[in-house]
Amino acid sequence: MSTTVKLYDLGLNNEGQRLAGRVVTKGGTYGLNNCLEHGIDEPMVEFWWPSVNRENFPEAYIDEDASFISRYYLTTLTGECRYSSGRSMTDGLCLDGGSMLCAEGVQVETICKQAIQAVQS
Repeated sequence: MSTTVKLYDLGLNNEGQRLAGRVVTKGGTYGLNNCLEHGIDEPMVEFWWPSVNRENFPEAYIDEDASFISRYYLTTLTGECRYSSGRSMTDGLCLDGGSMLCAEGVQVETICKQAIQAVQS
């Protein structure tokens, strides 16, 4: 079953891999085939890996065109949760320890700003 997700283009990381981000707000769906509903006020931020380094980034991807990498609560990335010890992840973030796929600081900041805007609107 295919689902469509809206992804933001986060550009290329230092390894030349294009990354995308997604914001999940309260009431939004996520997970395999979007079968889960986000039930709390704090937004979640997802990182995705588009299957192709496209020049023209589409508004939405069908899930077969992009692979989910990882998901975080916004406060984890901004250093505001009790587990982050006040350290922001805007210096960069290892998304997958097995492949060492990383998001650069500017990519983390970009999707965090999108999440903040989503909450404020």
